Amino acid sequence: NSAATDILETGIDLLSAVDENHSGLIPLYQQMAEVLLETGSFQEAYDAISHAVYLFTRSNSAQHPKLGELYALHAQICLQLKLFEEAEDLAEKAMQVFSTQVNPTQESPLNLQSYRVSKGLVKAAEAMGDVYLAMDDTEKALQVWNLGLDCVDQLRTMTAYIQSRIELYKQAESLNTKYVVLLLELNEAGARNEKDLLRAMEHGKAFSLNLKSEPDDNSQLRNELMTQRAYWERVLYDLSDEKKTRQAQMELVLIDTRLDSLKTEHYAQFSSQFLDQVIQMSYQAAFLSFFNRDTLTIGAVVAEGEIRIHRLNGRHLAEDIAAFKRSYTDLDYILGHPHEADSSFALGSENLYNKLIGPCEQYLKVKNNWYISADNLLLDLHFGLLGKADSHLSVDYQTYPYLLRDHSISYLPSLNLAGKSRHIASQGFSVWNFNEDSSDNFAGEANTISEFFDVDLFEGVACSESKFKSLAHESSLIHIGCHGETGESPFDTKIQFARDSLNDGELTYAEVGWMQLATELVTLSACKTGSGKSRAGEWTQSVAYGFISAGCPTVISSSWNIPDDATQQVMSRFYENLSIGNSSLNSLRQAQMSVLEKSDKLHAHPFYWAGMVHQGNEVSIEPTRSQFNWKFWGLLGVVFLVLVWLRSRSKNQS
Repeated sequence: NSAATDILETGIDLLSAVDENHSGLIPLYQQMAEVLLETGSFQEAYDAISHAVYLFTRSNSAQHPKLGELYALHAQICLQLKLFEEAEDLAEKAMQVFSTQVNPTQESPLNLQSYRVSKGLVKAAEAMGDVYLAMDDTEKALQVWNLGLDCVDQLRTMTAYIQSRIELYKQAESLNTKYVVLLLELNEAGARNEKDLLRAMEHGKAFSLNLKSEPDDNSQLRNELMTQRAYWERVLYDLSDEKKTRQAQMELVLIDTRLDSLKTEHYAQFSSQFLDQVIQMSYQAAFLSFFNRDTLTIGAVVAEGEIRIHRLNGRHLAEDIAAFKRSYTDLDYILGHPHEADSSFALGSENLYNKLIGPCEQYLKVKNNWYISADNLLLDLHFGLLGKADSHLSVDYQTYPYLLRDHSISYLPSLNLAGKSRHIASQGFSVWNFNEDSSDNFAGEANTISEFFDVDLFEGVACSESKFKSLAHESSLIHIGCHGETGESPFDTKIQFARDSLNDGELTYAEVGWMQLATELVTLSACKTGSGKSRAGEWTQSVAYGFISAGCPTVISSSWNIPDDATQQVMSRFYENLSIGNSSLNSLRQAQMSVLEKSDKLHAHPFYWAGMVHQGNEVSIEPTRSQFNWKFWGLLGVVFLVLVWLRSRSKNQS
C-alpha cells in the first residue's frame, strides 16, 4: 500500500503539469483515498477524496453516477473520523444521485449504464447503513441495507457475463454479511426476526443459478455457441498473449450475451414466497441452512412449521473439516495409517456433529428426510457421516452411528430450490456409457439399469459429446457412466465423452451450465462429479452443479474417487429401489446401507460405499408397463399356488 501511494502521488504530480482541466486527476485521487482508507490513514484519505469531489463537481452534473460513488466513499471515510453528521449528509447525497437514475421496474438486461448506476447504489447503501449503525439507528440501517440487497437481485439479471456476476457478488458480500450479523444480534436480543434472518442467510447462495429452464428449438445454435465459448475460455486462462486475452474477454461477453438471450432464467431470489413454501414443506422434512464467514457460523432449522436460529461454534472449522474429510476420502491415508485414520474419523465425526447438529438435534431427529443448504467451508462436508462415536481408538464402521442410518440427506445450493416430491414416468431414459480404457465397469451399470427400465443406450463412439448436447434435452432421466475430472478452472472440471469432428469429447462444467434441459433426474456415475472448486457466490463448481444450473432438479453424483465395483453395487441397488416406487432420496440411502451391511471389515469403510450423494429434490418413478406386467403375473402366480395348496389340503382332509 505504501508503494501504491507513492506511485499515485507521482502520477498526480505528473498529470497536474499537463492536464489543464485536471479531469484525469479524479480517478487518481479516488484510488489514493481508497488505499489510504485501507491503511488507516483516514485524514489523508479525507483530503484525497475531497480533492476528487471538488474537481468532479467543477465540470460535471450534480446527478452524474460517478459523483454518487465519490460521495459514498467520502461518507465511509467521514465515518472513520467520527464525523457522523457529515457522513450522513454525504451518504444521503449518494442515495439521491443513484435513486434518480435507477428505474427498478425497467427490464433492460443489456443497459450497461443502468448496471453501473445500480452497482453504485449498492455501494452507497452499504455506506449509508454503516453511518446509521454508528449512530445507533438500527432500524434505518436495516432498511437501507435491505434496499441495497434488493438492488443486487435486480443487478444479477442485468448481465449475462458470469465474471460480472462474480464481481458483483464480491461487492455485495460485505453488505450481506453486515446485514446478517445485525439481524443475528437483534435476534439474540429477543427480536422475532427469524424469517428475515433466514432470508438474508440464503441471499448470497447460488448467486447466478437459474431456477427454471424450458427446452426450446435453439439447441443447435446453443451447442455452436458453447463450443466457441470453450475455446475462448481456454484462451482467457492462457495469460501469455495479452492481445488474445483482451480479445477473449470481449468474445466471451458477446457469446454469453447471445446464450443469455436464448435462455429464460429466474434467478435465486430468496423471497417470502420461497420461505413460506419451505415452512409448509417442513411438516414432511427438515430443512437446514448454514451461513459461514470466517469464525462466524450460523445454523437455521426449519421443521414442523417453525424456524429456529443458532449461533454455532465456528472455531477451527476449516482444520476440523479438512482432517475429517481426509479420513474418508484419502485411500492411501486410510490404508497406510489405519489407526490414525480411524481416530481422525471418529474424532472429526463427533466433533463436527456436536458443533453443527448438536444444538438443534431435538428438532431434527423427528424427520427422516433432511435438506441441507451449506455455505463456504461446509460445502466440503459429508453431513451423512457425522455421528457420536462410542470409542475414538477403534472404529467399527459396520455399526457406526452415521446420520445416514436414520436420515436421508439431500444437498441444495440454496433453500429456494426446495420443492415438493415429484412422481414421473420412466419414458425417455437415456444411458450414456463411454470408457476409453475399454473397461466394462460402466457397461455393467448399463446392463443393470436395463433390467429395471426401458432405456436408450449410447455407448462407445455413439456416446459422443455432440450427440449428448443435441439429444439430452429429450430425456426425462439420464444416467452417465463416463470418467470425470475436476480442476481449478471451469473447463478442467468435466466428463469424458467420445470425441468427434465437432467436439473434443470433454463436456465441461461451464458447457453443461449453458445447456437447457427438462431432465428430472441425472445420475453421474463418474469420479468426483459432485466436487470441485468453490467460487464466491456459488455452490461447489462441479459437473453436478452444472446440471442443476441447466435446469435439472435432482442430481446424483460422487464426492470422491470411488472404486468402480463399489459404485456398481450402489447403483444396482439404487435403481432396483427406484424401480419399485421408492423416491430417489430414500433409494440412495437404502442402497448404501444395503452395501454396508453386506461388506466385509475392509469395505465397510465409508470410502467404498458413501461417496454418492443426492442433490436437489426427491423424485419417484412410476413403474413401466413391463414392470407392471411382471409384478401382475408374479402376484397372479402366487395366488394360483395358494389356491392349488388350499385345494390339495381340502382333498387330504376329505
